Amino acid sequence: MVWGPGEGPTPEDRLTVSVPVATDPIMAPLALRYRISVNKADLVPSQPATFGILVLATLTVMVCVLLVSRVLAKRLTRSLVSLEEFANSVVRDGLSDMRSTVVGPPEVASLAATLNVMLDRLAAANAELELKAREELRGERDRFALAVAASTDGIWDWDQITGRIRLSPRCLEMLGLDASEPEVDGAAWWLRVLGTGDCRVLLGKVSDCAVGQGDEFSILLPFRRSDGDTRHLLVRAIGRREAHGHLVRLTGALTDLTDLQRADEERRNQLLLLQSLIEAIPAFVYYKDANGVYLGHNSRFVTFSGMPSDRIIGHTAHDVFPPEAAVNFQPSDDQVFRTGVPINYDFVPTWGERRAIRVYKAPFRRADGSLGGLIAIGVDIAEDIRREEELRQARMEAEQASHAKSAFLAMMSHELRTPMTGVVGMADFLAYTSLDEEQRR
Repeated sequence: MVWGPGEGPTPEDRLTVSVPVATDPIMAPLALRYRISVNKADLVPSQPATFGILVLATLTVMVCVLLVSRVLAKRLTRSLVSLEEFANSVVRDGLSDMRSTVVGPPEVASLAATLNVMLDRLAAANAELELKAREELRGERDRFALAVAASTDGIWDWDQITGRIRLSPRCLEMLGLDASEPEVDGAAWWLRVLGTGDCRVLLGKVSDCAVGQGDEFSILLPFRRSDGDTRHLLVRAIGRREAHGHLVRLTGALTDLTDLQRADEERRNQLLLLQSLIEAIPAFVYYKDANGVYLGHNSRFVTFSGMPSDRIIGHTAHDVFPPEAAVNFQPSDDQVFRTGVPINYDFVPTWGERRAIRVYKAPFRRADGSLGGLIAIGVDIAEDIRREEELRQARMEAEQASHAKSAFLAMMSHELRTPMTGVVGMADFLAYTSLDEEQRR
C-alpha cells in the first residue's frame, strides 16, 4: 500500500508480535521482549510467498534469540549461584583459607577477584585484631593474677552448675588448707570451714540470690582453720546470670577481719574501763568536743544536771542547763579552748541544791595533736568549806587562848619578880659578909 504525504498507517493498521527472550527466574528482572511489527495492508492474499518468507524469518530470529538468551542466562546463573554458595561458606566457616574460584563472564570474574582481595584484607585485619585481642587478654590476665597475688583477700569462684568452687592461693593460705587442692566441692567445703549453723546461714544467702533477691551479698562469719584457730572473715559475693536469669556463677572474696575484730573488742574494753574509772571518781565528770557538744559523762553528772543521759550526749549546755547557767559556763570553756591551759573556779548553782562546786577544766587532744575538746570535773566543796570554817574558828580560839596564856604568864612573872627582888638583894648583901659554917649551910 502506498501512502501519501502526511499519511501513514494507524496503530489499528499494524500487526505487532511480542516474543519473550528470557524466561529464567533469575533473568526475569532483565527480561527483554523483541517486538516485530508489520503493516496489516502488506499482508494481502496476492503475496502468499512473501508473507510466508517473512513469517519464517521472524520465527527463525526468535528461536535464535531465545537459544542465545538461555545459554547466556545459564552461564550467568551458574556464576551467580557459585558466588552465592561461596558467600554462604564464608559466613558459615569464616575467612580462613577461603578464596573464590568462580569462572564466568568477565564481569563475574572481576567481581570474584574483587571479593578475593576483600577477603584477603579482611583476613589480615581479622588476624591483626585477634593478635591484639590475645595480647590484651593476656595482659588483663597477667594484671588480674598480679592483683590477686598482691591482694590480702582470698578470691573464690563457685560454679552453680557443677557445684565446684575454685580457691585462690591466698584463700587457701588464710584457712590453712592444702594448696594442692585449689578446686573442691562447694557445699562440702563451706560446711567444713563454717560448721552446720553458719553454713546454713551462708547457703540461705545464696538461695536468696538464686531466686532473684539481689545479685550480691556480704556477711561476716567465723571460719575454722585447719590448725583449730578461728578467723572472722567477711564473705562478699556477686552473682552472674544467664540470658534467662538463672544464676550460673558466684564470684567473691574473703577478707580477714580478725585483727580488726580483736582491736575493736580491745577498744570496747578500754572504753568500759574508762567509764568505770569515771564512775569511780567521787565527783561529776563530763567531756565535750570543741563545739561544746557533750560526748560522755558519769552518773553523778546526771544527778547534778537533772537530765537523763539521752538528753545530755549530743547536746550542748544550752540544751541541758537553765539559760543563765549555760551563759556562765561558756566563758570558761572558751578560755580553755583558746589558751589550752587547765583552769579551775568555784560557783554555786542557781538550780537544785545550792551547794558550792569547784570545777576543774582541762583540754584534751586528738592523735594528730589538734584540739579535741575539754574534760571537766566538778567537786562538791560544801563540806570542805564547812571544815575550813571550823578550822578557822578553832584557830581563832587557839590564838585567843595563847594570848591569854601569855598575858597570864607576864602577869605572874611580874607578881613574883617584885617580892623576890628583896630576897635576892638580901642574899647578895649577905654574900659580902663572912659566914660561919652553920650560916653557910
